[in-house]
Amino acid sequence: MTRAAASVRSPQIRLSVPSPGQTLTSVTEQRAQHVRAAVKLLEGAFKVPEISNAFELMFAPRFTALPNEPPEVVGRQAAWALVNVFLAARTAEVLTANGTLSDAEDWFLGDWRGSLPSLASHLPVATAQAATQSLSQIEIDSHFFELLPYILDPYGPGSRLSVIRDPRTLSAREAKRREGAFYTPSDVAQYMVASVLEDQADDCARLTCLDPSCGTGVFLLAQIRAVANVHKDDPGFSKLDYALAHLYGFDLNALAVEACTFVLLQECLPEIRLRGIAPWSAWHALRLNITALDAIRVVLEEDRDANEIAHLRRGILRQLFTQEASKTLPQRFSSVPPHRPMSIGGWLGSNESVISLARICPDVREGFDIVIGNPPYADLGQRKDTSLLRAIYSCLDQDGGAVHVNSYLLFVEMMWRLTRPGRNSSALVVPLSIAYHRGNLYRRCRRAMRLHGGRWRCAFFDREPHALFGEDVKTRNAILLRNEGQDTPRRGQPAELETGPLLKWTSRTRESLFSTINFTPLGQFPFAPGLPKLRGLEQANAFRSLMARTDTLRNFPTRIASYALREVVGVDHRAVVFIGNTAYNFLNVFRSLPDSFCERASLSESNVLGLQFGLEEEAELAFALLSSRFTYWLWRVLGDGFHVSRWFVETIPFGRSSFNSEQAARLQTSGRILWNAVQHHHLVSINRGKRSVAYRPLACESLRDEIDHVLLAAAAIPPSFAVSVLEFVRDTVVVDAHDATRLHLDAYFTEGESCA
Repeated sequence: MTRAAASVRSPQIRLSVPSPGQTLTSVTEQRAQHVRAAVKLLEGAFKVPEISNAFELMFAPRFTALPNEPPEVVGRQAAWALVNVFLAARTAEVLTANGTLSDAEDWFLGDWRGSLPSLASHLPVATAQAATQSLSQIEIDSHFFELLPYILDPYGPGSRLSVIRDPRTLSAREAKRREGAFYTPSDVAQYMVASVLEDQADDCARLTCLDPSCGTGVFLLAQIRAVANVHKDDPGFSKLDYALAHLYGFDLNALAVEACTFVLLQECLPEIRLRGIAPWSAWHALRLNITALDAIRVVLEEDRDANEIAHLRRGILRQLFTQEASKTLPQRFSSVPPHRPMSIGGWLGSNESVISLARICPDVREGFDIVIGNPPYADLGQRKDTSLLRAIYSCLDQDGGAVHVNSYLLFVEMMWRLTRPGRNSSALVVPLSIAYHRGNLYRRCRRAMRLHGGRWRCAFFDREPHALFGEDVKTRNAILLRNEGQDTPRRGQPAELETGPLLKWTSRTRESLFSTINFTPLGQFPFAPGLPKLRGLEQANAFRSLMARTDTLRNFPTRIASYALREVVGVDHRAVVFIGNTAYNFLNVFRSLPDSFCERASLSESNVLGLQFGLEEEAELAFALLSSRFTYWLWRVLGDGFHVSRWFVETIPFGRSSFNSEQAARLQTSGRILWNAVQHHHLVSINRGKRSVAYRPLACESLRDEIDHVLLAAAAIPPSFAVSVLEFVRDTVVVDAHDATRLHLDAYFTEGESCA
């Protein structure tokens, strides 16, 4: 590769990172549309009976530990493979302006081309020319190398925004949602890679790394680039040798596995050319480490055939890189026996089996130094191996009932199940539900996280104003970082926990997002109830004080029930306080809705929670409590930053006996005045013709000052924390003080508006 071509691998502008007015899907699609168009042409032209044998000889893995990898349509696989070969040839600059698919294939096969069949030879000339013309429209520039894993996404665009813009992408969106497959922006992957490498004292080039849901290779690409950057001044460092010895990936999707191998091949192409290695040989050598399988069934357990399998794999590598060429084509080998039942904790399945890590990766049989990735966010569903999974995973019900669980929870357990005991680092980006969900399986998972030692650091990300995966994939997420070392608790001891706040940002501030992440140490904190989202020791100490309290709001009302909005409008609900089931910048707390609000038929169908009290004075006190900044802060610490769950309301650590007579009187008065005031600050919104209302307390900050001071005194928390809570709410509401579109929100806190 020329010096000019090599330089384009270091872009100045990162299209692989969401930015103002730009989504990862939209910038990728400018190139990916030509790739999928070519694939569609080739797939339609390939005759499966003729192409099957050719594809098997050319691209089937030279070694497999499984009897059969997950099946794919062979015509589609062949089409994607040939497209990838052409793209690789273009990036290697070996094609002329009129270069063909056959030319690219000849370059790819190198000295093996006399011993292997040709996929391109099975194509009509017109089809091959049309596919080449489509692929030639793709510009090979710095952005191409950044976007390559996304360009090779076999699904194509399938996001919320893509469906709005083009309903034809609905099938791709449904497939992605079904498999929970959404690719990660490169800045997220780079942050996670940097974090796990920082935790390791060893030379990073010696660390083995697994992505158990590798997709098209976003994390493995980030890993190899990060390690290469550390060794940029080391003439002995080789990207190819590092990848062959240290990078591994699993994925259920065979197309993704093959694309991931091509992504790694592209990254190593300059070195492959320099060393005179046939790209086909390098591809298959890399493919030995990227396996199409169900990672959920992989276990770290002794395997009596591991040494034999390791010897077999090394022999395949020697054959691949021996260019006595074409006479001794490396055959396809399977380990024998390929798959057998294994004991797990005393359980032995007669008809079900697990997959030994030593059988797939015999050189990493003791576990990986690093496990990293973005697991699928999909329902595990009903499986034939349910009883097997229950024997392996702590988070699953052990009573034999049906399994209804998001599969990412099982990948969280891989952070210790597939890593080397006592010395490892892991990072996964998962849904925010890992922190707050009160379901039994989530509590089991968090309990297991704590019981296996190590140190956890948890970063949390809101979806508004902007989302971690970009505006086309609006999700709330958590990045879980886990480390085991000499200074962390051992497995079997309670783990240490460090957390951060629930972060909000705009696309303009995203560039600094990851550099501002800090963690607050909580020590050996209980995980099972939830992972609190805290910033700084002051918040941590206040939270500990609150969690030590035994009085809760659950015991204060005489009744807590769900109401439809139509049951609230125009009805005198004396001594009742209502709270909306969603929130954003404030909790939507109100006492009633007047007839003049709107016609009942047009009301939102979302329910609200109603708290019935014995006395009007108690309801006024509760209204003040629920409207406080202090309660809003606690909601952000414990919840998801959007839903106001019943469990949260009931567990607010203030109840009937929490206040002395003076404190109760001050809260009652503040609550009464606040309700009279916020009725002049309500917001009416319409969604699909249905109206809802929210009562905004942000214009009444002096009253909320008074309420917060009473609550802090009742909880024996230093009064200075009131200033911290005010700053927290202000930062959470405004988010970006330099964004002109958000400056009006800052006025609530700077102008000192009064409720009087």
